[in-house]
Amino acid sequence: MTIIYRMVLKSFLSSFIISLLLFMMIVQLLDIFSNLWRYINNDVTFLSILQVALYYTPKCIFYAIPVATLFAVSFTLGSMFARNELIAVFGSGISIYKLTFPLILCGLIISILTFVFHESVVTTTYHRKNELTARLLRTERQFNNDNITVMNSTREIIYHADFYNDFTQTLTGLMLLDRSENRRIPLRIDCKQAIWDNELSKWILIDCRKFFFDQDQEKYVLETFQRIENPRYNLSPSTFRRVINNIEEMNVNEAREWINNLRMAGLSYRVQLIEYYKRFSFPLTSLIVAIIASSIGGSFRKNILIMSFLTSLILAAGYYILQMVLSLFARLGYIPPLAGAWGAFIVFFFLSIVLLRYAKT
Repeated sequence: MTIIYRMVLKSFLSSFIISLLLFMMIVQLLDIFSNLWRYINNDVTFLSILQVALYYTPKCIFYAIPVATLFAVSFTLGSMFARNELIAVFGSGISIYKLTFPLILCGLIISILTFVFHESVVTTTYHRKNELTARLLRTERQFNNDNITVMNSTREIIYHADFYNDFTQTLTGLMLLDRSENRRIPLRIDCKQAIWDNELSKWILIDCRKFFFDQDQEKYVLETFQRIENPRYNLSPSTFRRVINNIEEMNVNEAREWINNLRMAGLSYRVQLIEYYKRFSFPLTSLIVAIIASSIGGSFRKNILIMSFLTSLILAAGYYILQMVLSLFARLGYIPPLAGAWGAFIVFFFLSIVLLRYAKT
């Protein structure tokens, strides 16, 4: 078995590396040609385009890994079938489960490495790619926001601001409703400006009018203050930003923090939660396709290269289309975010088990 495993792994690794480079190049060219006319209109130099492509390469590798795994397994088993090597293997009493064990194990290892690679490399380079592309195409993202209404995690303090300046981290035209301290009637503060204090992590309210209900006198009271500082008013400035953050540019910890900020502010976070769950489900695609390819890879006796390539594209397209449909249903609220992110994986996992169970031996 050691000799057979060595032969299978050698064929798989060589096919995997070549196919990974091929599919990576396809994804890279699609991105370049889709933006080519915009590069030309903005007089972007060839070296700048190469720099964008360099930053995008890790993301291309991330997208290409599952398809490359599928192609490599299919081609490896298809080549053994065409050379009648599978007949000798099965005739010697070796089952398909034993034969494909190293391929499935490679799929699992690749899945784990894909997740690590994405968290340590892809998120950073993809962020740089998007920043460089925006600068070259003169479409820099602005986090300034207007007409914002958010609340803190306990839902006791509501903020409404006319404008948020992300560069200076200031709020203009802020109205604040404070229902903390068991107030039956909320305290209201209107201020012309609020400035974020990074050291103390709180908002400093400038030129304020304070409305509150005096329970002793049983009437509303108006007071004016030049400056109000309260440690309860500590909602992060990022909460007031225009919601254009791309969760694909964040690692797992940053994405979790961003979703928590949206949840605490009372903003919608369903889409971000779906993408967060997909962060864990997508890398396991390599394991699924390795099992599927192990069950059908030995079915091609002729035109192995073409049939393996077509099978890889068809199965990959089916997986991605199902994932897109389920993600759309999850975004519309028809199914939970967890089902939208993991649904395609679960369906193809059971499909792979069934195919492997009835694989041709």
